[in-house]
Amino acid sequence: MVTSANFADSDPTTAQLTSTGTFTAGKIIEDPSNTSGSITIDTNYYTEVEYVFQAASSAGGNTYCFRVSNAGTALDTYTKYAEISVTAGGAVISVVLDTDGSITYGTLAALSSQDTTSSGLNDTQTARNDGTVTETFNIKTSNATGGTQWTLGSSAGSDIFVHEFSTNSGGAWTKFTTADSYQQLATGITSSSSQNFDLRITVPSTSTDFQQKNISVTIQAVQQ
Repeated sequence: MVTSANFADSDPTTAQLTSTGTFTAGKIIEDPSNTSGSITIDTNYYTEVEYVFQAASSAGGNTYCFRVSNAGTALDTYTKYAEISVTAGGAVISVVLDTDGSITYGTLAALSSQDTTSSGLNDTQTARNDGTVTETFNIKTSNATGGTQWTLGSSAGSDIFVHEFSTNSGGAWTKFTTADSYQQLATGITSSSSQNFDLRITVPSTSTDFQQKNISVTIQAVQQ
C-alpha cells in the first residue's frame, strides 16, 4: 500500500463504473490502511472500493487477480475478476564514481612519471555499478589539451605522453593505446559492486610550451 496526494485515507468513492442498481459510496484506501472497514450495501445497491497500491520490484513478470472479501470470507461467486499484469522492468546500466574524479599530477620534469597509487599521489579512483545488471567497465583517455597538444603514445617523446591504468594498485599497468578509444578496465562487476583503479602519466621528453594540460578519462558501463 502507498499514499496518494489526490485524497485522504477512507475518503468516500464516487460512481465511476457502469452498473445496475443504486450507488452507495465506498471507501478509498491508502497506506497505512489496507481494509475499508464495514460498508452496508442494501438489496439492489452497489458500491465501489478503491485501493492505492504499487507493485514492488519482486512483482515483475506476474499476473494478479483481485476480489473483495468480508473480513477474509469470500463474497458469493465471482464470474469475473479484476486482473493486472506486471511486466519486468528493463535493465538499468549505470556507472558512477564514488571518488571525486579529479586528479592533479602536478609539475613534472621531462620524461618523469606520476601515479595515483598510495606510493604516489594516493588518489585512487573508485567506479561503482549503479545499475541492476552485471556490467563490464571500459575506460578511455583523451590527448592532453591546453596550448600545444600532447599526443598519446606508447613511449614518451616530443609532445608525446604515455598514459596508463591499473586495477591492482599499480601491480600491473596497461597503456592506453589510442586516444578516445575504449579499453576494458574490469569485467563481472555485479550491481552495487565497485572497482578501484589508478592512473599513471609519463610526460614528454620535450614540450613545445609549458602551459597546463588537461586530460579527460571516461568510464563506460556495458551490460555483460
